[in-house]
Amino acid sequence: MAAMVASVNASVALVPVPSLDDLARDPSLAGAVPRHAAAALVAAGLVAVSAAAGRLLALSAEPESASHAAGGAPDEWLDAAGVEARFSLSARWLSDHGRALDLHRIRSRPSRKAVRYHVGRLRRFLEAACRA
Repeated sequence: MAAMVASVNASVALVPVPSLDDLARDPSLAGAVPRHAAAALVAAGLVAVSAAAGRLLALSAEPESASHAAGGAPDEWLDAAGVEARFSLSARWLSDHGRALDLHRIRSRPSRKAVRYHVGRLRRFLEAACRA
C-alpha cells in the first residue's frame, strides 16, 4: 500500500500557479495552468469582478459623485437668487415647480425661512426636462 501511494505522489507534479495579478500582467502564463487551478482562478476572478462592479454601482448611486461629475461642487447649494443668476430661473418658476423639486431632492429647507437648491441635481433635472 505504501508503494502505491508513493507512485501516485510521484506522478503528481506541483506546478506553480500564477496569481490573478500575474495573469493580468502577462496573459500568456495561463497556458501552463492546470485545469483545477484554472477553475479556481476563474472563480476568484468572478468574485473580484462582482465585488468591483458592486462598488462601482454604489459609487454611481451617490449624489455627490454625480453632481461633481456634472461640473458642480459635490454639495453646492444655492438660494433662489443664486439659481436665478446661474440657471436663469425665476423665483416664480421655482415656486411653481416646488413639488417636483422636492420629489427629486433638489429643494431643501434648512430653516423655516431659508430655501436652498442643490446645483447638481437641479442641472440633471433641467437636462432631463429638455430631453423629454
